Amino acid sequence: MFSKIAGVWLEPETSSTRKRVFFILIIKTIMGELLLLVPHMAMLINNSVGILEIAILIYNRAKLAELKCLLQSESFEYEECNSANIVENSKTTFFGWKKSGS
Repeated sequence: MFSKIAGVWLEPETSSTRKRVFFILIIKTIMGELLLLVPHMAMLINNSVGILEIAILIYNRAKLAELKCLLQSESFEYEECNSANIVENSKTTFFGWKKSGS
């Protein structure tokens, strides 16, 4: 479509009115494509935010478990209560399902 418009645009006998109509058509087509792109960009941003929220929830769960361990522990040894050991020794996943083989 653009090559046809460009071909007509470059012809010397094309009137200025016709060139103006072609220019408006090009702008309208570009704006239509951009309007189609906006919802897709919004969906991508929304999905990225959702993934970030889940990552924050998992991180907060590990930190809360670490804090709970420290509060319940009499020794207050950090090595026993760090997030990595708590997650490794946990019998459930983030969603509360039992791990297989445990």
